[in-house]
Amino acid sequence: MPSILLSDSECEFIAATLTEVADGDPNRDREAIYRRLAAMFRRKRALEPLTLHQAKLLDYVADYLDLHGYAPNYEEIAHGLGYRSGATVHEHLQNLQRKGYVRILFNEARGITVLARPPRANLSETVSP
Repeated sequence: MPSILLSDSECEFIAATLTEVADGDPNRDREAIYRRLAAMFRRKRALEPLTLHQAKLLDYVADYLDLHGYAPNYEEIAHGLGYRSGATVHEHLQNLQRKGYVRILFNEARGITVLARPPRANLSETVSP
């Protein structure tokens, strides 16, 4: 089953709508609610597949978070994955954010949050934080 990411406001709308439908609010048109919910889910895309480098980077960040309790910085990621440049890390993280797998907090040290993680890929190289 594909993962779907929803914003906080979408989650709040769904919760409120389901509560109203369950409570039998006569002021709400159930068909209109169902149509709006269906349209919202149609607009959401399933998570896009990852390239091998993106999968390795995502696994590295998630493993580092599990091990240390905080995210690695770009230099640590570059060193851990054998990249020569933090720009490569930045590019992969931007793509992971665009695809919905991570959130990068602007101007915050170690501001990487893993939002979704596909099943661990069979990677030929072991990534150790």
